[in-house]
Amino acid sequence: MSALVMPPHHHVRVKLSTRRVAEALERTFRVRGSRELLKVRSSFQLSAPELGQLFGVSRQAIDKWIERGVPTDRVVDVDRVAQVATTLEKIFKRQRLPAIVRGPMRGLDNRSIYDVLKTEGVRPIQGLFHMLGALVPGAEPIRAGESFERKDALTIAAR
Repeated sequence: MSALVMPPHHHVRVKLSTRRVAEALERTFRVRGSRELLKVRSSFQLSAPELGQLFGVSRQAIDKWIERGVPTDRVVDVDRVAQVATTLEKIFKRQRLPAIVRGPMRGLDNRSIYDVLKTEGVRPIQGLFHMLGALVPGAEPIRAGESFERKDALTIAAR
């Protein structure tokens, strides 16, 4: 079997329609959203109803999002919460996250991270991360999705 060899002066043209490109991008975002949703569910150990409450949708909607992909207009919301999960995983041991996410925190007026995410979104949590970073001498403020070194987290925990 021989390979097809095209003369050097021939160019292959691929015609892509705007619609097809948009559909491909939408599928990509939907799948990424599903992965991020599963990450949040796993990190925080949330049930489907709890995950639904977090995003203001039903358990059935969450099941559809996991199976078919997150709607493109909600991918950013899911991604922001997944960034919070990633940041918390960098600061704390993964097995402690469910208790940390559900427990009251002084920096959040004795509300849990879960409750704040549910009612106000990620901004107050990002503010908490910024405040934690400010407590560590020489540490840069942290934003969701970023981290400071584990030794800095241990310094905060020891205070």
